[in-house]
Amino acid sequence: MNISEFLIILSLALIALGLYAYIHFAIISNLFPLPKDTITSDRASAFAEFISGITAPIFALAGFLIVYATIMDQNNRENLNHFENHFYKLLDFNRSNYLEISISAPKTCKEIKGGAVWVSYYSQIRKAYEIIETDSFINQMDAFRKVDLAFATFFYGISRLDSARLYEYFNKAQIPPSQVEQYVISLKAEEHCSTHSSYFTGHSNKVGFYLKQ
Repeated sequence: MNISEFLIILSLALIALGLYAYIHFAIISNLFPLPKDTITSDRASAFAEFISGITAPIFALAGFLIVYATIMDQNNRENLNHFENHFYKLLDFNRSNYLEISISAPKTCKEIKGGAVWVSYYSQIRKAYEIIETDSFINQMDAFRKVDLAFATFFYGISRLDSARLYEYFNKAQIPPSQVEQYVISLKAEEHCSTHSSYFTGHSNKVGFYLKQ
């Protein structure tokens, strides 16, 4: 139950309380003149003021709660509509990015697009993990660190232009320099097409932009 529903129920309870108070003092109690009694204008005015003084604040509070609950419900609907519109726009944008992304395949150098790109990304991460498992030293790391290293290898890559970020990752992972060189040699030995400097060229620009979006 949300707040607006609670306020509506509370206002209905107040209305019922006001009606009960009116019926009680008008009929059940002895405050209202009986038929045999003489009803004067003064007595009727006094009774009306008494009933009004009791029930008017109750009905006024009930009306205020109903109005306030209605405003809250309208605001919630507007916020929900705004969120849904923004969410579906992001989904459309994400779908467009998913379909429009393209890379050059590391082995064939052929351009691939859309879903095939993400299959290639997965293959590169898996290939890096397989190389890690063949390394007698790095393979001793726990599974989480090995997966993290495989993703870092895929994300930063080894290329002629930029390998500094991957080496920076090696330093943070506290991998000895001798083991780093052996691992890099294994990465560079992986079969790749002639236009690529290595199989793991790195995809930080495209993947990073996609993840940010």
